[in-house]
Amino acid sequence: MRDPQPFLAAIDRIDSGGSTALFDGWLAGALQAAEHLDPAALNRVLLLSDGQANCGLTAGGQIAAKVAGLTQRGVSTSAFGLGDDFDEDLMGAIAAAGDGTLAHIESPRQLEALYAAELRGLATTFGRKVSLGIRARNGAALVEVLNDLPPTPAGNFQLPGLRLGQELSVAVRLQLPAWTANQEIASVRLAWDPPGGAARRKRIEHLTLPVLPAAEVAALPSDDAVAEEFAVQAANRARRQAMEALDRGDLAGADSTLGMMAASMASLSRTERTSRELKLLEEKQLLLRSDRNRARKSLSRESLRSSLEVWESEDGHSGN
Repeated sequence: MRDPQPFLAAIDRIDSGGSTALFDGWLAGALQAAEHLDPAALNRVLLLSDGQANCGLTAGGQIAAKVAGLTQRGVSTSAFGLGDDFDEDLMGAIAAAGDGTLAHIESPRQLEALYAAELRGLATTFGRKVSLGIRARNGAALVEVLNDLPPTPAGNFQLPGLRLGQELSVAVRLQLPAWTANQEIASVRLAWDPPGGAARRKRIEHLTLPVLPAAEVAALPSDDAVAEEFAVQAANRARRQAMEALDRGDLAGADSTLGMMAASMASLSRTERTSRELKLLEEKQLLLRSDRNRARKSLSRESLRSSLEVWESEDGHSGN
């Protein structure tokens, strides 16, 4: 851009009418992105909103369905909530349906770092429309997946886009009957679309388990990494339960839920991750007493870290 004045003049002519036609704004950008869709590239809409959808299409489920439809056509959507008045549930649903990034921005100064991170993420993404399939075998049963992962039409789980150098852990509970040594427990299938319109790729792993005498099983040390992951996923669930309590007007219940989870986290071996998670939980307890609105937004964002890409500023927070 050589001359910014026409753009500045156009911005100066924008007036606020006091309503938020969030879907209409997203749709205007989405139609342009779809019109110029490049199958060999990653195509994305960035939605920024500081308010609630109260004009035009306002039903969150319907908006998310429209976003998901565009995602299937090859245009993803990231959702950035600005300030303290945006609808965190809607923005989270849009980011999940859009296979994009969720962010909470409290200061305009954060936008530069967010845009830079978003562009880096697009540049390093090598897989989109990522799905995880878990199929129990030989009488084993999949009890639950602790991550809050959206289901796919094929009965699998939707994962965030695959980025170089980034890890995502999925916590799973399986129930086993009497077992035969080295028999297959489950197959795990990861599938994704590479950029450029190439054929869908997949990787399948088969999980087996040895059989040991009961005394040897009892003597096995616990796996600290697994215990840590399950605790973090449990903390995410506790956040969602605290949000439900807040929505009922039960502040004491929300505080108690977070307090019990913090006590459980404090009992684990201290690692960088468990220490940080404990600090976040304690921060939310304090915030509940001073600003319930901000507390709920932070709880919502943190609870979604296990299922989609959530932007965090350099200090490890996103607007907090």
